[in-house]
Amino acid sequence: MASILLFRKGYEKDNLVRHVTLKAVSTTDELLSCLDARESRKLPFGSLVIQPQNELLNIPKWSGIAAFSPEIKKWEQNGLVVPLKALAKVMRGIATGANEFFALSTQEVKRRSLGPFVVRTIQRNREIQDIVLDEKAWQALSREGKRVWLLYLNGENLNRHPALSTYLAEGEAKGYHNRSLVQTRKQWYFMEQRELPAIFFTILTRGNPRFILNQAGVRPLNMFSLLYPNSYVVKAGCIEHLWVLLNSTFSLSRLHSVSRTYGGNTLKVEPRELDNLPVINPLALPDEIRQRISELINEFYRHRDAPLLIRETDALIDTLLDPKVVAQHQSPLPVQLQLFEPQKNY
Repeated sequence: MASILLFRKGYEKDNLVRHVTLKAVSTTDELLSCLDARESRKLPFGSLVIQPQNELLNIPKWSGIAAFSPEIKKWEQNGLVVPLKALAKVMRGIATGANEFFALSTQEVKRRSLGPFVVRTIQRNREIQDIVLDEKAWQALSREGKRVWLLYLNGENLNRHPALSTYLAEGEAKGYHNRSLVQTRKQWYFMEQRELPAIFFTILTRGNPRFILNQAGVRPLNMFSLLYPNSYVVKAGCIEHLWVLLNSTFSLSRLHSVSRTYGGNTLKVEPRELDNLPVINPLALPDEIRQRISELINEFYRHRDAPLLIRETDALIDTLLDPKVVAQHQSPLPVQLQLFEPQKNY
């Protein structure tokens, strides 16, 4: 994608910035006419989006502005489409500072008698290609010798645990305590604390971004973002609905607007960028749509065909976003209410 940016020095009150996206070759006169336009619109050769200069200060990525979509404004106004941060808290996974020391295989945990001091984890994107990590999949990784355990310390008395003390002494002998990240901790072997996330997301992917339902009870490392649905989503029983809607084409196709794109179809989405991903609000779904998504999820657990689940969900979303359907429904829960939810430390 090529861009041409035209700037004029200075600041004017109520200055309008015009974003022109070309999908076909235009004439010079057609382009110049966009400079005098006062409202966004589709064009024979692309689209024009006009936005006040002040608003751009709060938009970290302008690439999403250029896509003229008056429909999404309507969806946002009635609460049907919201940014992910309105529904869930997003945090980066655990940064150990030395994965080769803190992340352990099952065989290593048993050999060193470290069972009481570890929690389940997952280290790499490529280790889970599905949109669910369940007990069977985690056990398979364990049998393969993957590092599925995390040394998870936060104040243990080493004098009471010789096996643990011995392992940490070996780490110091190898210089792990001198690494930059671990030196910032009260004790170099203390670990970042995280509650179990309901869903986690692949931060860096090549062509296969996915939101993974955490049925195995893992605390993923920092190659993942962790999602903690807010209390409204939890109380409504909509965690799995949110998970499916995040994996829909509607949301995945919009990752490019909040992410960084590299060569080879590689996508990197940081937690604060993921905050702004548009998602269908499960709390605003009509009862019949929510019930149908529940049925699709139950069917998925029988056939385990993720592409089929997403196709059927996409078809529901297409119906839901029909202007006639949108006009009939308002969000049962104002998105603003989530601002009053007590903030938790994960």
